[in-house]
Amino acid sequence: FAPGDEVKKIKVPVRADVLDEGDEQLDVTLSEPGGGTPVNATMPADKTGTLTLVDDDPEPAVSIRDEVFVEEGDTADVTALVPVRLSAPSGRRVTVAYATEAASATAGDDYETTTGTLTFDPGDPTVKTIAVPIRGDTLDEPAEPLTLRLSAPSNASLDPSVADSTIRIVDQDPPRPPSATPSLSVDDVRVAEGNTGENPARLRLQLSESTDQAVTASYSTADVTAQAPTDYDAESGTVTFSPGERTAVVDVPVNGDKTDESDEAFDLNLPNVSSNATLGDSSGRVTIVDDDEIPPETTITSGPSGTVRSTTASVAFKSSEPEAGSFECRRDGGSWSACASPAGYSALGQGAHTFEVRAIDGEGTVDPTPDKRSWTVDTSAPRVTAVSPSSGARRVAPGANVLATFSEAMQTSTITKATVTLVRKGTTRPVVAKVSYSPTTKRATLDPSASLARGATYTATVTTGAKDLAGNPLAPRKTWSFTVKR
Repeated sequence: FAPGDEVKKIKVPVRADVLDEGDEQLDVTLSEPGGGTPVNATMPADKTGTLTLVDDDPEPAVSIRDEVFVEEGDTADVTALVPVRLSAPSGRRVTVAYATEAASATAGDDYETTTGTLTFDPGDPTVKTIAVPIRGDTLDEPAEPLTLRLSAPSNASLDPSVADSTIRIVDQDPPRPPSATPSLSVDDVRVAEGNTGENPARLRLQLSESTDQAVTASYSTADVTAQAPTDYDAESGTVTFSPGERTAVVDVPVNGDKTDESDEAFDLNLPNVSSNATLGDSSGRVTIVDDDEIPPETTITSGPSGTVRSTTASVAFKSSEPEAGSFECRRDGGSWSACASPAGYSALGQGAHTFEVRAIDGEGTVDPTPDKRSWTVDTSAPRVTAVSPSSGARRVAPGANVLATFSEAMQTSTITKATVTLVRKGTTRPVVAKVSYSPTTKRATLDPSASLARGATYTATVTTGAKDLAGNPLAPRKTWSFTVKR
């Protein structure tokens, strides 16, 4: 330092490079000249200065070859080697992730799924390869591509125009001769119906031989004696055989029931198949085998019927399978409940009643057609609601009939000359007449065998011996009088 100098610079030569790297540092340390002490100065407490070399080189770009071709081989796997390049060497560790993605090539069948991280350490070559195993086969097929994609680079950028590579698997197998075109057929099948739920009918579709190409076929069900959806669920759709596959299965749900019936059938038809196959037996017959036992039959042997006066009832019944069986009964549409013969009821209300009974055999099979008995309880007495000639009439024709209309239907056998009479005033002997009854009009007719005497008065009577269908007697007794004109 000359007199008056305060600042001096120390020059340190720095070597230039084009490597992308981190900032670097070095130290510059002051020391006493010749091991002595400074002349005309003292040493500072901080004798060391740090020099930082700031990196000004750009990150390299990572790219992958956009297309790679590889022959697949027949049996052993081969390897597709895909180059990955750094645009320039780097002083940092560079990493980039990679993964395969399916296109028309299928992972597991045509290649092995490959993922990982590729690393470039400082000093490594700027080109490295990723190995993707390719599966061999002997199928004649078109070229199949897959994609190898780069992502998530570290200490580098990713060139978006070449961030993924298409690996094309080139088939080298000879085409199959025309005689190898497969024929598609469907089997017939028998299936037990079952009692409840669904039991699938499994129909096997089979190619006569394997093929290098996928085969597709459409199918649909059709009624024969079985009917959808009662006996089975109608199905339709498409089935696909992958290359090398020869069999496929179509399931059709069959609906179970407990009805004893004949075996029933429906078909599974194959209307269409792709052009690389032909149709053989294109219709599979499904026979639904009935496995239900014959249900018991129920018979009512005694009980009320028609119209009755009684408000109690006793009904006897039997089963065609009396051993180890039981019964269920219900009255007037109520709920079924366990019962035994005879079933008794009391305090029945006025009006119509219905009794039903069904037998159940030892296997739990229920008679699907219960036996039934209907009757009407009638405790009301019938009445005469209209008469002719009317009571007190005075100019009645000599040839007139005597009519009595009832409030309800009557027992024909109780409408007789003993219960419907006509007596001339001053006598006690009934007029000779024919008595009849019409259920349609509910009317009794007394038809005298001779004309009535002119000017005479007659008294007509319907006694309590007349009864309705339930046996209730007429109440009250009906009597009225009229006079024949002169």
